[in-house]
Amino acid sequence: MEGRNRLKTRPYDPEAVYYIVSDQPDCCGKCGSRLERIDTVMIENETIYVTECLGCGKKVLLVDD
Repeated sequence: MEGRNRLKTRPYDPEAVYYIVSDQPDCCGKCGSRLERIDTVMIENETIYVTECLGCGKKVLLVDD
């Protein structure tokens, strides 16, 4: 399994805001800049893409619809 991404688990955070992945480029809800995917984790059997805004540096969580 060398070279494959391993999914990590992360505790549920009731205050976290999740955005839904779309066909359009993913952008920051705060400043509108593009997002860079930095990690993929599992929360309660849901795949979560952790991204970072290239403009303001905010961490944004994305889920598939």
